[in-house]
Amino acid sequence: MSFESFKFSNQLNANLETMTLVAPLEIQSKAFSRFKGGQDMVIIGQDGSGKSTLFVLGVISQLKYAFELAPRALIMVPTKEKGMELENYFRDLGHEIGLRISGMYTNVDEEYQRELLREGLDIVIGTPDRILSLYIRSGINLTKLKYFIIEDADQIIKQNQQVIIKNIADNLGRCQYIMSAKEGSDKLTKLGGYFLINPVTFEV
Repeated sequence: MSFESFKFSNQLNANLETMTLVAPLEIQSKAFSRFKGGQDMVIIGQDGSGKSTLFVLGVISQLKYAFELAPRALIMVPTKEKGMELENYFRDLGHEIGLRISGMYTNVDEEYQRELLREGLDIVIGTPDRILSLYIRSGINLTKLKYFIIEDADQIIKQNQQVIIKNIADNLGRCQYIMSAKEGSDKLTKLGGYFLINPVTFEV
Protein backbone atom coordinates (compact mmCIF):
# COMPACT_ATOMS: atom_id res chain seq x y z
CA MET A 1 0.00 0.00 0.00
CA SER A 2 1.12 3.57 -0.70
CA PHE A 3 -0.10 6.92 0.60
CA GLU A 4 -1.83 7.43 -2.77
CA SER A 5 -4.70 5.27 -1.53
CA PHE A 6 -5.33 7.81 1.26
CA LYS A 7 -6.36 10.41 -1.36
CA PHE A 8 -4.43 13.30 0.15
CA SER A 9 -4.17 16.71 -1.49
CA ASN A 10 -1.38 17.30 -4.00
CA GLN A 11 0.42 19.54 -1.52
CA LEU A 12 0.29 16.99 1.29
CA ASN A 13 1.55 14.29 -1.08
CA ALA A 14 4.41 16.59 -2.07
CA ASN A 15 5.27 17.19 1.58
CA LEU A 16 5.30 13.45 2.25
CA GLU A 17 7.66 12.97 -0.68
CA THR A 18 9.95 15.74 0.57
CA MET A 19 10.13 13.98 3.94
CA THR A 20 10.76 10.63 2.17
CA LEU A 21 7.59 9.13 3.66
CA VAL A 22 6.65 6.88 0.76
CA ALA A 23 4.43 4.21 2.31
CA PRO A 24 2.24 3.99 5.43
CA LEU A 25 3.35 1.93 8.39
CA GLU A 26 1.15 -0.87 9.76
CA ILE A 27 -0.77 1.31 12.23
CA GLN A 28 -1.47 3.93 9.56
CA SER A 29 -2.72 1.36 7.05
CA LYS A 30 -5.02 -0.22 9.63
CA ALA A 31 -6.34 2.86 11.40
CA PHE A 32 -6.51 5.77 8.95
CA SER A 33 -9.95 4.94 7.57
CA ARG A 34 -11.32 4.80 11.13
CA PHE A 35 -9.74 8.16 11.90
CA LYS A 36 -11.22 9.67 8.74
CA GLY A 37 -14.58 8.14 9.61
CA GLY A 38 -14.65 9.97 12.95
CA GLN A 39 -14.39 6.99 15.31
CA ASP A 40 -12.89 7.39 18.77
CA MET A 41 -9.58 5.54 18.95
CA VAL A 42 -6.91 4.23 21.30
CA ILE A 43 -3.52 3.73 19.63
CA ILE A 44 -0.85 1.79 21.50
CA GLY A 45 2.69 1.46 20.22
CA GLN A 46 6.28 2.30 20.97
CA ASP A 47 8.15 5.29 19.56
CA GLY A 48 8.66 4.78 15.83
CA SER A 49 5.46 2.79 15.36
CA GLY A 50 3.87 5.65 13.41
CA LYS A 51 1.07 6.55 15.82
CA SER A 52 1.90 10.28 15.88
CA THR A 53 2.17 10.41 12.08
CA LEU A 54 -1.27 8.81 11.89
CA PHE A 55 -3.06 11.61 13.68
CA VAL A 56 -0.88 14.40 12.26
CA LEU A 57 -1.77 13.28 8.73
CA GLY A 58 -5.38 12.78 9.75
CA VAL A 59 -5.79 16.24 11.23
CA ILE A 60 -4.03 18.02 8.36
CA SER A 61 -5.96 16.14 5.67
CA GLN A 62 -9.33 16.69 7.34
CA LEU A 63 -8.97 20.33 8.38
CA LYS A 64 -7.52 21.24 4.95
CA TYR A 65 -7.12 25.02 5.45
CA ALA A 66 -7.34 27.84 8.00
CA PHE A 67 -10.90 28.58 9.09
CA GLU A 68 -12.41 31.09 11.53
CA LEU A 69 -10.77 31.82 14.90
CA ALA A 70 -11.46 28.99 17.35
CA PRO A 71 -9.16 25.92 17.22
CA ARG A 72 -10.52 22.76 15.66
CA ALA A 73 -7.86 20.39 17.05
CA LEU A 74 -6.49 20.28 20.60
CA ILE A 75 -3.57 17.98 21.34
CA MET A 76 -2.47 17.36 24.92
CA VAL A 77 1.17 16.40 25.49
CA PRO A 78 3.08 15.52 28.69
CA THR A 79 5.99 17.93 28.11
CA LYS A 80 6.94 21.08 26.25
CA GLU A 81 9.65 19.11 24.44
CA LYS A 82 7.11 16.62 23.09
CA GLY A 83 4.84 19.48 22.10
CA MET A 84 7.55 21.32 20.19
CA GLU A 85 8.45 18.10 18.39
CA LEU A 86 4.83 17.76 17.29
CA GLU A 87 4.63 21.44 16.29
CA ASN A 88 7.58 20.98 13.96
CA TYR A 89 6.10 17.79 12.54
CA PHE A 90 2.78 19.49 11.82
CA ARG A 91 4.57 22.38 10.12
CA ASP A 92 6.72 20.06 8.00
CA LEU A 93 3.83 17.90 6.85
CA GLY A 94 1.51 20.89 6.56
CA HIS A 95 3.96 23.07 4.66
CA GLU A 96 2.14 25.60 2.43
CA ILE A 97 -1.26 24.21 3.41
CA GLY A 98 -1.92 27.20 5.64
CA LEU A 99 -3.11 25.68 8.91
CA ARG A 100 -2.26 27.85 11.93
CA ILE A 101 -0.45 25.93 14.68
CA SER A 102 0.89 26.97 18.07
CA GLY A 103 2.07 25.40 21.30
CA MET A 104 0.80 26.42 24.75
CA TYR A 105 3.15 25.58 27.62
CA THR A 106 4.03 26.88 31.06
CA ASN A 107 7.12 29.12 31.43
CA VAL A 108 5.88 31.07 28.38
CA ASP A 109 3.99 34.35 28.77
CA GLU A 110 0.31 33.42 29.01
CA GLU A 111 -0.91 36.76 27.70
CA TYR A 112 1.14 36.23 24.54
CA GLN A 113 -0.53 32.83 24.12
CA ARG A 114 -3.95 34.40 24.65
CA GLU A 115 -3.17 36.92 21.91
CA LEU A 116 -2.27 34.10 19.50
CA LEU A 117 -5.60 32.49 20.27
CA ARG A 118 -7.48 35.75 19.70
CA GLU A 119 -5.81 36.09 16.30
CA GLY A 120 -6.99 32.59 15.35
CA LEU A 121 -5.50 29.09 15.46
CA ASP A 122 -6.54 25.82 13.86
CA ILE A 123 -4.38 23.44 15.90
CA VAL A 124 -3.36 23.95 19.53
CA ILE A 125 -0.77 21.72 21.18
CA GLY A 126 -0.21 22.07 24.90
CA THR A 127 0.47 20.64 28.32
CA PRO A 128 -2.62 19.96 30.46
CA ASP A 129 -1.75 22.55 33.12
CA ARG A 130 -1.41 25.43 30.66
CA ILE A 131 -4.46 24.43 28.63
CA LEU A 132 -6.49 24.31 31.86
CA SER A 133 -5.25 27.76 32.86
CA LEU A 134 -6.23 29.19 29.47
CA TYR A 135 -9.60 27.47 29.62
CA ILE A 136 -10.44 28.73 33.12
CA ARG A 137 -9.59 32.28 32.10
CA SER A 138 -11.64 32.01 28.89
CA GLY A 139 -8.47 32.32 26.87
CA ILE A 140 -9.30 29.36 24.66
CA ASN A 141 -12.55 28.75 22.82
CA LEU A 142 -13.24 25.02 22.48
CA THR A 143 -16.73 25.27 21.00
CA LYS A 144 -15.54 24.46 17.47
CA LEU A 145 -13.33 21.52 18.44
CA LYS A 146 -13.37 18.54 16.06
CA TYR A 147 -10.42 16.59 17.49
CA PHE A 148 -9.28 16.12 21.08
CA ILE A 149 -6.05 14.10 21.03
CA ILE A 150 -4.13 12.93 24.09
CA GLU A 151 -0.58 12.07 23.03
CA ASP A 152 1.49 9.86 25.35
CA ALA A 153 -1.51 9.52 27.65
CA ASP A 154 0.37 7.01 29.80
CA GLN A 155 2.95 9.69 30.61
CA ILE A 156 0.23 12.23 31.43
CA ILE A 157 -1.27 9.68 33.83
CA LYS A 158 2.12 9.19 35.51
CA GLN A 159 2.19 12.97 36.06
CA ASN A 160 -1.24 12.71 37.75
CA GLN A 161 -2.75 15.14 35.25
CA GLN A 162 -5.49 12.86 33.98
CA VAL A 163 -8.06 14.75 36.07
CA ILE A 164 -7.39 17.82 33.90
CA ILE A 165 -8.08 15.78 30.77
CA LYS A 166 -11.35 14.52 32.25
CA ASN A 167 -12.48 17.96 33.42
CA ILE A 168 -11.90 19.56 30.02
CA ALA A 169 -13.57 16.65 28.20
CA ASP A 170 -16.59 17.01 30.51
CA ASN A 171 -17.16 20.52 29.15
CA LEU A 172 -16.78 19.77 25.45
CA GLY A 173 -19.43 19.15 22.87
CA ARG A 174 -19.17 16.01 20.77
CA CYS A 175 -15.81 15.68 19.01
CA GLN A 176 -13.51 12.86 18.00
CA TYR A 177 -11.23 11.59 20.76
CA ILE A 178 -7.91 9.88 20.11
CA MET A 179 -5.60 8.58 22.84
CA SER A 180 -2.09 7.31 22.17
CA ALA A 181 0.24 5.54 24.57
CA LYS A 182 3.32 3.37 24.59
CA GLU A 183 1.52 0.71 26.60
CA GLY A 184 -1.94 -0.04 27.87
CA SER A 185 -2.98 -0.13 31.52
CA ASP A 186 -6.04 -0.15 33.75
CA LYS A 187 -5.56 3.56 34.40
CA LEU A 188 -5.48 4.26 30.67
CA THR A 189 -8.70 2.30 30.20
CA LYS A 190 -10.30 4.16 33.10
CA LEU A 191 -9.34 7.54 31.65
CA GLY A 192 -10.72 6.65 28.24
CA GLY A 193 -13.93 5.45 29.85
CA TYR A 194 -14.83 9.02 30.79
CA PHE A 195 -15.16 10.28 27.21
CA LEU A 196 -14.48 7.62 24.54
CA ILE A 197 -17.61 6.37 22.78
CA ASN A 198 -17.41 2.90 21.23
CA PRO A 199 -13.65 3.25 20.67
CA VAL A 200 -11.56 0.99 18.51
CA THR A 201 -8.11 0.01 19.82
CA PHE A 202 -5.07 -0.50 17.60
CA GLU A 203 -1.89 -1.96 19.06
CA VAL A 204 1.42 -2.54 17.29
